[in-house]
Amino acid sequence: MDGQRKMQNITETTPRGSPSPRLNVPGQLSGGNTKLQPGPNGGRGTTVTRKFSLAPSNAPSTGKQSSVATHSPGIQIDNTFQMEPDPDYHFNASRVEKLLKKLTESMLDGIAYDRNTTPDLARNLSEDVKNRVKQLKYDRYKIAVHVIIGSVDGQGMKIVSRSVWDDQLDNYASTFYQSSTLFAVVMVHATYYE
Repeated sequence: MDGQRKMQNITETTPRGSPSPRLNVPGQLSGGNTKLQPGPNGGRGTTVTRKFSLAPSNAPSTGKQSSVATHSPGIQIDNTFQMEPDPDYHFNASRVEKLLKKLTESMLDGIAYDRNTTPDLARNLSEDVKNRVKQLKYDRYKIAVHVIIGSVDGQGMKIVSRSVWDDQLDNYASTFYQSSTLFAVVMVHATYYE
């Protein structure tokens, strides 16, 4: 297979002396802006949209779909090019902090620190927090939950987090819980993605 490398549904061929690879997508004709041809075994074919391409319509396609996202076979959704969330769907840190406080108190009240059960407790708390925050419908935010549970033995601890993000759109919420035997710090980081 000199000069060929198999990829999923795409064969990439690089002729000798050619500066860039040429992609052949099954079911695609050369040229044109949008093509849909029957795929293998008579199934649905491949759609290639070059809506925002600067290349002439008769130029060979790169096979990249820059303007169409495919979520499942046969369903295509155009990009929204939405650069920030709707005003009602900004991550509301104070609302999430109230939720964190209620959830942390309800799960940890009456629980004594045990080093054998604490990892499962932290995992369950982080899953519950993640699911409850997702129910608040911050659709275009990636949610990361960090839970720290430790024993209260008179020690001190400093917890610091740093992130590279957009200070207008991204945010975080955190809460602290302490009983006579354990402490917990719960942090939720929400980063907006286009």
